[in-house]
Amino acid sequence: MICRTNSVNLGAVREAIHEHASKGSPSIHGTAMRLGLSRRSLQRFLALRGYRYTDLLDDARFELSCRLLQDSTQNIAVIGRRLGYRDPSSFSRAFCRWAGCSPRLYRANLRA
Repeated sequence: MICRTNSVNLGAVREAIHEHASKGSPSIHGTAMRLGLSRRSLQRFLALRGYRYTDLLDDARFELSCRLLQDSTQNIAVIGRRLGYRDPSSFSRAFCRWAGCSPRLYRANLRA
């Protein structure tokens, strides 16, 4: 694969990650392919800018989870699966790490 990092910017990377996260398939390989890069080229591109793929993926997942918890009545387990988590408890632990509270409490606070 030809390295085309000159034609890629951080905004495009974030957009690709966001798109993959919303479809539940947030692999670095899939994101790199969408951008026309190899997985390693994407990792180097991000590292040169002080980012890691997993950090950007967490940011995208947190943003999407907040929106889904606010805008839908979907079950929390369904939201977790939609974001690529196989186990509802994995999603709940990640959400607690991001927000400082459980998804259930976050949703309850939004409604209060």
